[in-house]
Amino acid sequence: MADNVRLFIANEGYDISPPEVAEAVKGDPNLIPQNLYSVIVKHGYDKDRVAASMAKGAEILKAQIAANAVTNGVTNGDGVAKTRVVKEVKVDVIHKFRTTLKVGEKPAPIQPLETFYESHSPRL
Repeated sequence: MADNVRLFIANEGYDISPPEVAEAVKGDPNLIPQNLYSVIVKHGYDKDRVAASMAKGAEILKAQIAANAVTNGVTNGDGVAKTRVVKEVKVDVIHKFRTTLKVGEKPAPIQPLETFYESHSPRL
């Protein structure tokens, strides 16, 4: 995450060292904008400009956290993300394991094959 934050800060025009960025993104993700604000202002940048950048960064961060929650799990009715648990399965006999797998739908063409025609001369 520190690399993404460092890239965002550089795109906004701030020159902050990587160790300082790494230290600012440690801990609670909700506190990252405040931590970055104090680090950037400490370097002498305009407070209003930094506040605007951190507001934009906070929106991006919230969207990224929500996207990660959706890809890593599903949300329940309360909007709280439930993470999917990956269950490790030890396979001793591969043939027996394969019988437990579900078979999906077989692939089908989007258009019927009858719509295509055969050409005797190749097109190059």
